[in-house]
Amino acid sequence: MENPNDIIVQERQLLEYKKKDDELIQGINNAIAQTMKVKAEKDKESKIREEYWKHGTELSTLKKIHPKKAKTRVNRIWSNLLTIIPYWVNRTPEPTPVAPSLKNDQRERVIRALQNAWETDNDMKWITQKVVLHWLLYHIGVIKMRWNNELKGIETTVVHPEKIGFDPKATKMENCEYFWEILEDTAENIIKKFPKKKKQIKELVRGELKTKLRYIEFWGGNGKWLAWKLGNIILDKKKNPNFDKKGLFKKPQFPYIILNCYNLGYSLYDDTGIIDQAIPLQDSLNKIERQILDLNEGQKRVWVASGEAISKEDFQKVLNQTGDLGAYFGRKIPQGGLQLPLAGKPDASMFNDIEHLLGEIDNVMGVHAALRGQYTPGMSKIGMRGYAMMINQDLAKDLIVSRIEQLAENWFNMFIHLSLVYNSGDIKFNTPDETLLLTRDDIPLGLKIMVKKGSMLPIDKASRADMAMKLAQMQMEAPADVYNDLGYGDAETRLKHLDEFRQGQVVPTENTQQGQQLQRLQKVLQSPEFQKMSPQEQQAIVQQGRQVVEAIKSNQ
Repeated sequence: MENPNDIIVQERQLLEYKKKDDELIQGINNAIAQTMKVKAEKDKESKIREEYWKHGTELSTLKKIHPKKAKTRVNRIWSNLLTIIPYWVNRTPEPTPVAPSLKNDQRERVIRALQNAWETDNDMKWITQKVVLHWLLYHIGVIKMRWNNELKGIETTVVHPEKIGFDPKATKMENCEYFWEILEDTAENIIKKFPKKKKQIKELVRGELKTKLRYIEFWGGNGKWLAWKLGNIILDKKKNPNFDKKGLFKKPQFPYIILNCYNLGYSLYDDTGIIDQAIPLQDSLNKIERQILDLNEGQKRVWVASGEAISKEDFQKVLNQTGDLGAYFGRKIPQGGLQLPLAGKPDASMFNDIEHLLGEIDNVMGVHAALRGQYTPGMSKIGMRGYAMMINQDLAKDLIVSRIEQLAENWFNMFIHLSLVYNSGDIKFNTPDETLLLTRDDIPLGLKIMVKKGSMLPIDKASRADMAMKLAQMQMEAPADVYNDLGYGDAETRLKHLDEFRQGQVVPTENTQQGQQLQRLQKVLQSPEFQKMSPQEQQAIVQQGRQVVEAIKSNQ
């Protein structure tokens, strides 16, 4: 507990980019040193979580197991993350522009532009999934947004948590004094970025320009300025280039967006996470699995030996060769010399323990049977319908979904802000179907982008198809939308073919066999029974009708 009588919380030097280089270097070095007091321990803990994700255990644990013993692991942490991350980050989030003076047509243009930027220009689905994985392993996830002069567009990258540091007393980005990132590049490329420091850099690498160097990008003053430091060289320093009072934000922002969740307010790092809670259960699961294998192989044995039958040294050699346990008596024992009691066998309780531990790990990580598409007694339907259980039945994981949606909101707002700062005129978006332009009028003062709750989660396709058919029966949904909801592509072409079939460009004679067949098919299409058929059955009937129409056309 902190002493309330301690007036000074943490001594700090004034960090200001206008200071002389030697003073700025000292201030940055001191800030990094303060960060490392917390960061070093966090990075150490992260390595343990990383090992459990990769191997299902700590590698040091495996080294302690006798070479003859089972080393199997059932890595439930890995398989659960493989299931849950694509669930949390599945669809493009639905941005909702909010501003008093925003018109409907402007709102639609902003939504289309942002969704295109998320899906096409930045591949944000993959980026967000990777950030979520980083958050689970390192207790923080970080993305960085910047304007790329070469591409003339906004670039989003994932920053590895081991490469960043920040104000250790910060509890949110708004009260974070500084944030820094470790960058690596060749001396040659660094000179291209900072040509004024060419001489000093060449001296540092003794003319070997392919030498790879590590340098620091340091953002200070709550995001008001930044500097680049290579050892004891300030490469450059400037005010925040992402702020000109014409963007979305009223004050300078860090270019970093973070993801955290289970945070008590001591730091930007989480204080615990679902992997931390699953690790003790994973250890117990591994232990029982190994015990079962050892028992099945007959290696869980205990030799009992006396000094009359074998020397202590020779007995140790036997144990080393077999990997068994041993009890050695220097004196005579009643049963005689060297003995090997029968090995035990796994009992039902061990398998029950495995099922229990698997269930507990799944509960901690929020991966239910339905989410994996696994059948359990009492489930009428399985598979995608299980996704809906996540939010409805697991409020703890709803917190995670909300935090990921907040990350998406921050990205959308930063994207609009950077677009305004680095575009003097209209903002151009090249979508797959058209070139979309956003004018300054489309982005009114006070605009804020929010994300529709649950919009990143998967859609229950079976329920959506059922609802589409019900809406079609009530004539509350257009046929083209029904095709889309059923998962068929090119709805307009399908609708055109259906209209040609129903209304007909040919009028068959009722007395012909083909005409009578077409009339029967038309009655089927207009019947309630047709609406109840599966999409595959409906498609088969429509195809049959097309064949009849083509036959009539050829005869005419």
